[in-house]
Amino acid sequence: MKTYKTNELFKILEIKNIKTQRGDRSIFKKYSYFQTLNAYKSLFVDDIEDINKILQNISAGINLVDYTKYYKIKSYSNVQNLQEQVCKAICKKYEILYNKNSTIKELESKINQISYLRHVYNSNAKYSDFVRMYKFEHELRSVLLKYTLIIEENMKNIFIRCLNDSKEINANYLTNMNSYNTDMNNNSALKTLKLIVDKHTNDHSMPIKRKRKQNLPIPYWILINELAMNQTYHAINNLKPNMERLIFQECMNYFTHLNVDLNLHTPNSKPYIQINEQIDVFKSILSYIGEFRNILAHNQPIYSYNVKDFCLESYPNISYTLPKTKSVTEQYKINASLMYKLQEFFGPDSFNRNNYNRNINLSFMIYFMYKIIVHIDSNTTFYLEIKNLFVKYNIILTEYRYNISDYESVSKLVEMINDLAKIKINVRDTFDRIENKKPYKRDFFMKYNKLDSAIRSINIQSKKVKIEKIKSKYNVFSRNNKYFDYTGINGKFFLQIN
Repeated sequence: MKTYKTNELFKILEIKNIKTQRGDRSIFKKYSYFQTLNAYKSLFVDDIEDINKILQNISAGINLVDYTKYYKIKSYSNVQNLQEQVCKAICKKYEILYNKNSTIKELESKINQISYLRHVYNSNAKYSDFVRMYKFEHELRSVLLKYTLIIEENMKNIFIRCLNDSKEINANYLTNMNSYNTDMNNNSALKTLKLIVDKHTNDHSMPIKRKRKQNLPIPYWILINELAMNQTYHAINNLKPNMERLIFQECMNYFTHLNVDLNLHTPNSKPYIQINEQIDVFKSILSYIGEFRNILAHNQPIYSYNVKDFCLESYPNISYTLPKTKSVTEQYKINASLMYKLQEFFGPDSFNRNNYNRNINLSFMIYFMYKIIVHIDSNTTFYLEIKNLFVKYNIILTEYRYNISDYESVSKLVEMINDLAKIKINVRDTFDRIENKKPYKRDFFMKYNKLDSAIRSINIQSKKVKIEKIKSKYNVFSRNNKYFDYTGINGKFFLQIN
């Protein structure tokens, strides 16, 4: 496939009708084309064309100027010649071999083999908006990764505690094949055991190096801390059923409002079955978060989390990878059931009450994580950190913040208002004096003048307070609707989850 120099890539922006402005060329050199344009193109594309559609348009005389510009064709003698040049330009870019005498149909067939698509960008697409989205997601990933690691750490602690408190558990528990569920040739269990064994050779772990130097077995409490979240999930999931149920049950009890115990119920009883269903659903949530954690850690785009067709072959339809089912209808059913279980886990709210045709997308991941984090730490700033990022980049949320430069003037104003509250005019006493023909004017006007003076002083002081209204340096994101289509996040989302 053809490679491009930086200057050539910048010129491609113009070919694709992506607007640039002064200074964009120097900014372009700082960011990878793949990390910006390719990663976020789905938000800015208004249409796609395969080679069949392109050739049909050319035959109909549609967008001829656009095609000559896009494929760098200087001149053509007729429609067929333009079609041929377009096909050969595509073949040259993707290093598709063809004969000089190949027909248009033969070229078209070769191009179809690579599922070629031409992305037609929105007429208002700006390079600066691609960079904005890149920066926004970079910061958003950092925040979400921080909280994912908190969930991961707590999950490991629960894993270790459950093993500590279980009878007849040895330090080599995780390296013992008998600890795992190997029924029906469970290859997943063998993979986990291999992963655990491979951790013994980790030269970057000081605790492991220390135990090896001492010629001592590496205990499970050290090995567990070496695992990433998804590895931890699979390690638990592949243990013998009794231990697997116990650990996931304790995770569910810790991360949610539930407090259940399978051991208090007889197998196959209604409560026993209900608790097992709850554990299975919560396991799926932990699995989602574990996969999401890897995406965050490897700096992949997250607006398109769980979207199956990242290449837009099914545009404008959006399909989802998880949960793995044979049809979209089955996915909706599973997700609707999940929404009901979320009400049991965290209590009913505006988000989990809406269970109609829901998809597992970025809004779900933020919701899962927020509900877990706020449950284990009521003082968390998770919600504000996420919301402030959307405000900062003027994506979905447009809000202003206010800055006060002189805090002394504000403090003085507050002091004066407090003094004002201490001035009391007893109206009833004044009326009584008037009715009983007793003197009242002197006392009344003294207090009135004091009150009037205080109010005038407050008005003067309030004018000294300088409040700066600060808005985002970015204009409203023009593709908010498309962002919602992919993520499920709009202004209502922030009201629903908090």
